Amino acid sequence: MDRFHLLQNLHKYMLEALQRLLPQRWDKITRETEVASTPIDDNQPELPKLNPKRQQKWLLIQEIQKEYNEGIPIRILTRKYKLDRRTVSKYINFESFPIQKKKPRPSMLNPFLEAVYEMVKDHFTSRLIYEHIKKQGFKGGFDSVRVKVAAIRKELLKDFVKVKPLEKSYDRQSTIPLYWKLNQQLPEEERHKLNYALMKFPETQEIYAFVQYFRECVNNYDSLNIQKLISSTKKNTVPEIKRFLNYLKKELQAILLSIHYKYSNGVIEGQINRLKTIKRMLYGRASFTLLRNRVLYRWK
Repeated sequence: MDRFHLLQNLHKYMLEALQRLLPQRWDKITRETEVASTPIDDNQPELPKLNPKRQQKWLLIQEIQKEYNEGIPIRILTRKYKLDRRTVSKYINFESFPIQKKKPRPSMLNPFLEAVYEMVKDHFTSRLIYEHIKKQGFKGGFDSVRVKVAAIRKELLKDFVKVKPLEKSYDRQSTIPLYWKLNQQLPEEERHKLNYALMKFPETQEIYAFVQYFRECVNNYDSLNIQKLISSTKKNTVPEIKRFLNYLKKELQAILLSIHYKYSNGVIEGQINRLKTIKRMLYGRASFTLLRNRVLYRWK
């Protein structure tokens, strides 16, 4: 076994261990609210947001009002736009787009709104909120809870004019590569992130120490310390490290020689890959003589 496949197997076992020990995300982002510095005029009317269909209708109303102010009578406007006379007269008197306010209907969620608000603030999902209030007697469907939760989240976000993260949120996907990189290769920010993960999850410290020591021995061609490390299987408590060391014991002599000597079989692997590629290219279309010439051919 060469050094490349040795480190590849080490990375595989390290990945299995960290995926088991590290949660998907930790340290939720805490947020800070800031009040907007621009004053708000309470007397200024809030312009409604119109969908494309209503926007098109409002443009038609404005166009009819403009032509009426230019002196075009209602009779001609009714013929031009194919509208009823009463509709045209109504459009002329509009000062803004008419918004029909629907009367709120009583909802089955009303008795549970307080609990829903608290769970939304604690970042519970819509499914968990639905299951919780269902146990308390809610008889509605999941869609009504999902829509209400989305509305509450939007309402809560309006209170945050400017949001600043006070703490960074760490996740497993971006933290695992830091366990693999050599410590001297890490910039200051990544080193701080790694130290925090090691402090928060002390059970990963053994994995990190093993990976760093093993990689350092491989880089320094130190087969003697690698042999001592392999023989100390009983001292390790992480199951993935034990499996890796037991795997190394099966081919111990070959592994120690691959670490001790600086020779590499990369050239041989490259030639084998080249030969197989040429064989696939010429399969069924050439004789052995042409295949031999292609293999022996070299660019000058």
